[in-house]
Amino acid sequence: TLPQTIEKNLQFHELTFNSDKKSSSKTIPYLIDVLRKRMRKENGREIFLEKTRRYYTGNSSILEMIAEFERTYNSQNAVWWYTRDTFLYRLLNKALRAQNVDMMTSLHFFIVDLNNQISLNYKGENPRTHIEQYYRGQIMPLEEIHKLQKLGSLYGPVTLNSFFSTTINYQTALIFAGSGFYEKDDELQSVVFSIKLLPSTFNSMEKEYAGFFI
Repeated sequence: TLPQTIEKNLQFHELTFNSDKKSSSKTIPYLIDVLRKRMRKENGREIFLEKTRRYYTGNSSILEMIAEFERTYNSQNAVWWYTRDTFLYRLLNKALRAQNVDMMTSLHFFIVDLNNQISLNYKGENPRTHIEQYYRGQIMPLEEIHKLQKLGSLYGPVTLNSFFSTTINYQTALIFAGSGFYEKDDELQSVVFSIKLLPSTFNSMEKEYAGFFI
């Protein structure tokens, strides 16, 4: 899977429960599929960079990162850019969470490149014959944890409606979860999601998955 990077804290509304599977859980994959089939604007990346520079006017560190992106980005390093702690990840997941079509259209070139790179690796994966274990560590508000527990008990498993990164190393997940920094009743809590990928799930799942080591 995509390796975890800083500031990849899953938001509550990135999860869809079984009761919603026929609606919102299908929206993001559908929109991504539409973007994949849609012809790219010749100057789409330039338009995105112009909008992004206006959005971050006055923030010199992010403007420098935007300049680096302009110099070095290509379709072959989309995953590498996604896993960095940059404006790009934040804008992309904000667009997906809010299902903001205008913002997703601005990010058209990147969404397609990212999805294509994941798809390419997914198609190269061999069928699984054993259970695989993954972890995702993050910091979550206590209120959202309670909501997640309550709805999970009512509706069972959840469906993801955004790009999702994990790690195979439990200790790495603990670091991203900020383990040891929060008390039991603090507003923010350390959370580690334990995810088991069954062979039957991998070989038949609708959403594409791939391993990257960066």
